Amino acid sequence: MKMAALGAALASLFLLAGSSSLYQVVVPAVVADDVSSAYWDLHDAGLTVAIDEPFSLDGFVTRQTPAPGREVRRGSVVSLELRAADFNGSLPTGGWLMMPSLIGVRLDLATRTLRALGALWNFAPLPPLRAGTGPNLLANYVVRAQHPRPGKGFAQTRWRIVEGDLITVTRTAGLEAALRGEE
Repeated sequence: MKMAALGAALASLFLLAGSSSLYQVVVPAVVADDVSSAYWDLHDAGLTVAIDEPFSLDGFVTRQTPAPGREVRRGSVVSLELRAADFNGSLPTGGWLMMPSLIGVRLDLATRTLRALGALWNFAPLPPLRAGTGPNLLANYVVRAQHPRPGKGFAQTRWRIVEGDLITVTRTAGLEAALRGEE
């Protein structure tokens, strides 16, 4: 009997003192982070992410709501405002590629496939994200269209000599994405 009373008293104490830690999380600061890192940090904290405008993966966070440091319920939505970066990075040289079929594949898996093939890729701006819960940002999307078409080969990098100068022309595999469940 005394053990049951002690257990009930301890349970009440935990409910009063520690309930916020069970259901509440602190919103991490993600302003100035790239969009993928911001998504990861928010998802890892137990939050979902919303991005109201179409965006590029090279974007970075300029504003977040709710503000960093605020305590919110686990699973709450954090809205991000983004700005495109002024750079896209350098492109390595590539070669011949037979394009795999990626339509309907989760975007994170499609880009991983292209990377494993040594392919360079890009995609059109991503649709707004209402409340992303995927394990990473791109997991919230699927490939809706691709160029070149599946099974078509293309030379990723071609060299030409123009007026005595060696010039390279690099093409990338292009992907168009849709939100999962809305393809």
